[in-house]
Amino acid sequence: MVNISKNKLSDETREKIYAQFMKTILSLSDTNAGREYINNLLTDSEKIMLAKRLAVMMMLEKKYSWNEIMNVLKVSRATVFSVKKKLGHKKSASILNHSILSDIDQNKFWSTVEVILRGGMPEYGKGRWKGLNKLNAKYNKK
Repeated sequence: MVNISKNKLSDETREKIYAQFMKTILSLSDTNAGREYINNLLTDSEKIMLAKRLAVMMMLEKKYSWNEIMNVLKVSRATVFSVKKKLGHKKSASILNHSILSDIDQNKFWSTVEVILRGGMPEYGKGRWKGLNKLNAKYNKK
């Protein structure tokens, strides 16, 4: 769960902070520098939350059902709805299509999602990732 201070920032201050954050993130062209920055900036919970939302976006764009998304990623219907609602905006959908879906190695993305969902832990237990493996196999057929 993300904690947000009860002390509100002014709109101007919030916009300045957000602009600086985005400028910093977008300036990280080196993967190792980006990974180190994100690891130092975000908690494990925040990284998992963001990775799941990105995976929800990609799965929605690939026309997976809400139930598949909820079962594989272990997210709530409210999370899927929230992401779907944001994808409904032309600007969000355009960014997703151009920046993410066209520029990343999809197989590498799903492997990364799996590692993040495991919290970096190795796979264990019979059928533990059966749902994700099934989805990955289905995705690779498309």
